[in-house]
Amino acid sequence: MTSNVYVCRYATAKDEQMRDAYYDLLRAMLKHQDQARIDKVYSLAIGAIKIKDHKKQKKAYKLLEEMCENKVGNVDGIGQGLLGSQAETMAPSQASRLKCLIHIIKSGIEGADNIKKDFLFKVIPEAILNIKAVNEKARANAYTLLVVIGETLINKYSSTTTPDDILKEYLKHVLAGLAGEPTMIHCTLKALAKIYYEFKDVFPDDLVELLLQNVSVLMTHSSREVVIPAVTFLHVFITTCPVMASAKFCEKIVQALCHMTEDCKRHCRLKTRYLLDRLVRKFGYDVVKGLVDKDDETTLKRLKNIKKIQLRKKNLDENEEDDDDEDNEYSVKKSANTMEDIIDDNR
Repeated sequence: MTSNVYVCRYATAKDEQMRDAYYDLLRAMLKHQDQARIDKVYSLAIGAIKIKDHKKQKKAYKLLEEMCENKVGNVDGIGQGLLGSQAETMAPSQASRLKCLIHIIKSGIEGADNIKKDFLFKVIPEAILNIKAVNEKARANAYTLLVVIGETLINKYSSTTTPDDILKEYLKHVLAGLAGEPTMIHCTLKALAKIYYEFKDVFPDDLVELLLQNVSVLMTHSSREVVIPAVTFLHVFITTCPVMASAKFCEKIVQALCHMTEDCKRHCRLKTRYLLDRLVRKFGYDVVKGLVDKDDETTLKRLKNIKKIQLRKKNLDENEEDDDDEDNEYSVKKSANTMEDIIDDNR
């Protein structure tokens, strides 16, 4: 009896290994097949993305990813099939699924002749939600997908409307996530930070003001899950925005920092200290202090400490004789190149 059970288990494991090997072979040889065989592979993969076995589903998504990347098979059908299967997607398959969507949008062949707005806008909620995915590759692909959607909208539809209107339409669909639960708000704020960072050069002032208005309101939220990405957005904005452009938003940012709940102020004290430090360096201690509420003793005390630290650092830099000392705490850092570098800088 025991031996029979062992044989059955061994046979099942062997069958699974063979099946996985077949999937890998199909993926490797796919671009060398004729259309009839590609259609069969497509039918096999598109039918398997809704099954509950996470291994089989992941293999199926890998096949579809290969088809989308090499533009073989019914890519238009893959796009429509993906839209109807989001609910069945398991965590191990999310990265490949998002990669499929990226390839479909980049190919520009979804729909009759060009990528359609409806398809792009339907993909946005999924991209936003996957910003908090467990899989690191899925999170990276979610950010990439948001950027690709923005680039496609600007490049494909700039001839029929202005880039400002395109961005406003795009942000309208993204901002809808701020009306959701704290988790959705968290993901939406991170998405807005990424979109702003990538398209800041073409962002109109009224759209920037709208974003800061929404972020300022959310800074007063009682949930840390909401406040932390709001601070992250301000971090990206202050670091990347030129001094003259950010001057008119200085008061709004300072007020947002002042009106945080005490719990969130304590939890985000390092990030908010960095923001205050940047504001003082950009606009001066007296200007920033004048924007703080008189009864906000905590923020005023922190500003005084920041001023002392900056003066101490300045004096040390002036008296520093060995500029090549890499262990110096106050040595100049390499300038940040990406949004992730900006967020990690001085954390």
